[in-house]
Amino acid sequence: MRTNVTRAVGWSVGVGVVSLGLVIVWAGPDAWTGVASIDLRWLVTAVLLTLTSWTLAGFRFVLLARRATANLPLHRGVRAHLVGLFASAASPGGAGGMPAAVLTMTRQGVEASSAWSIGLAATAADLAFIGWSTPVALLVLHSRGRLPNDPWIAPVAIAVSLVALTLAFVLLARQRWLAPLSSLVLRGPLQRYRDRATNFVTSLQQGQQRFSRSAWWWHLGFHGTVATAWWCLFLVLWGTARSLSISVPPLDVVAGLTLVQGIGAVVPTPGGSGTYELGASLLLVSQSGPRGVAAVVVVWRFLTFYLLFLLGPIVGAYDLARGAPRRP
Repeated sequence: MRTNVTRAVGWSVGVGVVSLGLVIVWAGPDAWTGVASIDLRWLVTAVLLTLTSWTLAGFRFVLLARRATANLPLHRGVRAHLVGLFASAASPGGAGGMPAAVLTMTRQGVEASSAWSIGLAATAADLAFIGWSTPVALLVLHSRGRLPNDPWIAPVAIAVSLVALTLAFVLLARQRWLAPLSSLVLRGPLQRYRDRATNFVTSLQQGQQRFSRSAWWWHLGFHGTVATAWWCLFLVLWGTARSLSISVPPLDVVAGLTLVQGIGAVVPTPGGSGTYELGASLLLVSQSGPRGVAAVVVVWRFLTFYLLFLLGPIVGAYDLARGAPRRP
């Protein structure tokens, strides 16, 4: 297990470094130099935006836990989110993020069925955000003349949007399809697990029904929380750029990284590494030229990605060491 994580981290760092190297070669020496000073006020702003994003993402777990009648304080929701981010950063395509967050919540005293319902609902909300925000980002960038001329970007982004919306719909409204699917798969030597799988799927459906019966204003607030968490995370690049005296409109940053996030969701590298470095670099170069772009991307990726390799294991080890709290 430790070897697999180390290998994934190595791949992630390696792909990111290669991507930055390509940017420096393409943009010239000014991509790394040309930064006269660092404005600590904007750097603090970038850090605060990172912390706000993590807090809101943890709060979405809290909102879902309340609907599932589970006890999950905000600080535990944030810890589950950080462990999930670390696992996502260390797994191909970010596939390990949701299971790691679910495992963390169970270690914090949440029933396994409720934790999985919460994890699936949070994943569906993230997919729904990618689904609706990606075409909006395309329209915003097109209207502002910022959309790259590459002909493949728009079709790929639209395809990603449709797939994300479909998966979100299945996870939110069609979990009953999982029961016949498990019965079809669990045959022969696997049949002994069928009853357990059926009970598990039933508990997931019960959790989904609690979420679907929520009032419209709850759904509006919940999805607003999810979107704001993502937007704060995207604006970290804007704050980092301003700290290095690079001016770029915040709307262009949010729209551009929304597009990068949608395309990066299908990239098989751990945590989408490489896609974000290249996408952010192209965005900054198109706005303000190559000066200091590589320095901005390094600081930005440290705050939003590589810092997770330090925090994730610490937070996860803390939950494992303290053990699951007793349930009433």
